[in-house]
Amino acid sequence: MTPLDPADLPALIAQGEGDLTARLKDTSGTETQELAEWFNTFVEQVHGIIREVAGNSAQVNQASALSEIKREEIPPAAETPGTDDGRRNGVRTNGGP
Repeated sequence: MTPLDPADLPALIAQGEGDLTARLKDTSGTETQELAEWFNTFVEQVHGIIREVAGNSAQVNQASALSEIKREEIPPAAETPGTDDGRRNGVRTNGGP
């Protein structure tokens, strides 16, 4: 974890630095310390959500790739030509027997 200067926090958030391992460090025993602790808790939760989303995304990508491989292994369905009794693919189409 990289401790941050609380004065740098607004600029870092606005610029979207994205370092979710960085934490505020304030041992003053004042309200700013409590604010820093709550902010650190929030960032930790966001970091956990991002890790979970990244893991889920990887699983979806793997499933998609596997699905594509399986799809390529399945031959296309052959069409059954019409028959003399008026059926196409086993379904009566023109009132035949």
